[in-house]
Amino acid sequence: MSVARFALRSILPLCLCLGWGLWILWPSLDAGLISDDFIFQAMMDGAFAVPRHPLDLFNFAAGTAAESAALREHGYPFWMAEEMRIIMLRPLASALIWLDRIALGDRFWLHHVHSLMWWCLLVVLCHRFYLRSFGAAVGALALLFFITDASHHSPVIWLANRGGLASVTLGVGALLAHRSWQEGGGRRYGWLSALLFGVALLFGEWVFSILGYVLSHQLLLAPGRLRQSLRARALGLLPAVVPALLFIAARRILGAGVRGSGVYIDPVAEPLQFLQQLGTRLPVFFADLFADVPAGWWAHLPPWRDTILGLELIPPRLWQLMPQWRLWHMGLGVLGLFATLGLLRASWSSIETQRRKEVWACLLGALLSLIPVAGSFPSRRLVLVAMLGVAPALALVVRGLLLALYRTAPARPGRFTFSYLLLLGLCLLHLGSSDRQDMLGHTYWARGSQLWVKRAELDPTRVADQVVVMLNPIDFATSVYFPATWRDAHRPLPRAFYTLALAPHPLRLRRLDDRGFELTVLGSSWLGSDEELHFRSRDNPLMPGQRLEVSDFRAEVAAWIGGRPVTLRFEFRDSLDAPHYVFLRATPAGLQRFEMPKVGEHSILPRGSKPNFLGLEQGRHLRRVGPYPSFVGFDPVPDFIDFGGE
Repeated sequence: MSVARFALRSILPLCLCLGWGLWILWPSLDAGLISDDFIFQAMMDGAFAVPRHPLDLFNFAAGTAAESAALREHGYPFWMAEEMRIIMLRPLASALIWLDRIALGDRFWLHHVHSLMWWCLLVVLCHRFYLRSFGAAVGALALLFFITDASHHSPVIWLANRGGLASVTLGVGALLAHRSWQEGGGRRYGWLSALLFGVALLFGEWVFSILGYVLSHQLLLAPGRLRQSLRARALGLLPAVVPALLFIAARRILGAGVRGSGVYIDPVAEPLQFLQQLGTRLPVFFADLFADVPAGWWAHLPPWRDTILGLELIPPRLWQLMPQWRLWHMGLGVLGLFATLGLLRASWSSIETQRRKEVWACLLGALLSLIPVAGSFPSRRLVLVAMLGVAPALALVVRGLLLALYRTAPARPGRFTFSYLLLLGLCLLHLGSSDRQDMLGHTYWARGSQLWVKRAELDPTRVADQVVVMLNPIDFATSVYFPATWRDAHRPLPRAFYTLALAPHPLRLRRLDDRGFELTVLGSSWLGSDEELHFRSRDNPLMPGQRLEVSDFRAEVAAWIGGRPVTLRFEFRDSLDAPHYVFLRATPAGLQRFEMPKVGEHSILPRGSKPNFLGLEQGRHLRRVGPYPSFVGFDPVPDFIDFGGE
């Protein structure tokens, strides 16, 4: 092949995909810090609730009574289990964050450039993987499907997730080296594969998902018949398995892992709970991969629910009789999987024999890659590695549909129309979504969340002597991350900051006496959402009469309905009207002060609001100029909005 033809068939598609992907991801440069990033900054400054080593930034809770008590006074919910442990062994990921801090300071757009560099390297390696397995045309189309998938967004825009991006990148390099070794390239590729797997593990556990592709390669693509070469195939796993076993042993020795959480599940320490979750989370991941239904909707519900109810398309009585969303979510995942497999089977005659083996190995690897990440709460970022194996299948389906159009156009117009509609639907589903708008939305949310906290109704000159109590948050930005985000504005931290609820429902607050009140969840119960269960397992529920105590108040389960607590009674050490207590509530206009009702009276706290830049701006102007005329609306944030001002 001539140099010009090689450049046209290989280098040009790679450059076009890189350019397209960078255009989609470019808004991440304006995102700044997000969630865990603020905590890492506090850890590196020695301002976190408990001290942390620079190589131990992903130690969120060590599972000791002393640490849990300190964390509860700095944003973690008061119901957090004392034994809850979330420690990720990611020393190199921590080191990269620390080095960025030393070299780049607070120029966070450069931190995001660093993340984009890792992403570009990942794309180059994936292109190499597709090129050697499927050829130039199908490989280029597979790369296009891969880079336009929304699973890339969080790993790129979220600095705390860069370790996962680096882990996957090195893992794909290890996979390429492994294949070169197995295809006769020499032992040096086997050693290189082991080295890359080992380094990738020090960045994070994400590389465990790459092991699924190694296993599928050994089962389906290794030379020789399966029965005759089982020993050789097993030995071929050593460069990946040995580093993995050493990592698991080191993790156990150092006390890393997850325990006591109802959302994060450690497959090694809690195998039965993990298997129970696997049956539900795999279909959720399938829905994301094959039907473009975001995995995050599993916990947060689809955004169009209220729209459907508002349009009265479905009567409320019928809506209540319909299955819950999670059943629909799983069903869409299974349907999307079988629809894609059916389309692949229909294209089977146009696929060469070797590529049939390759695509089956990729799909099996994609399935196996989902098992290690099923221990975390469902989100789009978790299907990134699986998309590596799904993209070639989608590319082959598209090629098969294009060939069907070419062959049936003159003689069979009905089949031509059907193939055309299938091709159009598939491309719209996987390539037609507004990925750049999604990235812009991530950026606006990140910057809006920072302002949401920094504009809370607190007096920076007095807050150091005050106890701040957040009554009705429903997200971590307003609760767990509040102290670190508030501190990022160079403001003194409160003497203590408490999160009283995370239930995504209205609350009724009834004042009992000078120092106490009751909080009742309306329409649900305490510890009924995934946000709440982050900090306490379902196996460790709040029982009737159970008391939980922190430095400034005591909470007691006062009402129990249907096996779940619905009302908690809080008794503070001093009068609720004391000036050193500040109660905040999350409203559509921001985090506002809440005035306690008189003894014997009650107030209804509407469902808490998540960070909302538009509502924040509207609330600020309402306080400044009074109500707006009815014809003034608040449209989506335009591109020219500058989030830098206060």
